[in-house]
Amino acid sequence: MPRKILLPALTALLLSACAAKPSFEPAMLVHAVQPVYPPPLEEEGIEGRAIVRMRIDTRGSVSDTQVLSATYPLFARSAVRAINQYRFTPAKQNGQPVESDFTQTFRFRMPEEKPDPSETAQPPRPPLPTR
Repeated sequence: MPRKILLPALTALLLSACAAKPSFEPAMLVHAVQPVYPPPLEEEGIEGRAIVRMRIDTRGSVSDTQVLSATYPLFARSAVRAINQYRFTPAKQNGQPVESDFTQTFRFRMPEEKPDPSETAQPPRPPLPTR
């Protein structure tokens, strides 16, 4: 007889524990802006990176930024300017918007040099036979 009461009670307890587990949805990036390569560093051919942590508010806007590291201060400034234009869907806890943090690494690399067309020109094709 106790089994008939115990099994439904345990089932109810288990279901309530599962239902009470908080659900979390992370913020999702919906609009990003590429940082501008700082002209003085680009002219010198200097490459580097910037790592920035941002705080995303309940509306999906960046409310605060913190530069964690940067090869050069100009890379950090450029990354922060770009991040301030980012837009997110806010993170959600149990279906309600909440603030969250997001960290991003920006890499500043010189573009690959395009080869001179004269150096990569294909040899002329032989003429097609005529009838």
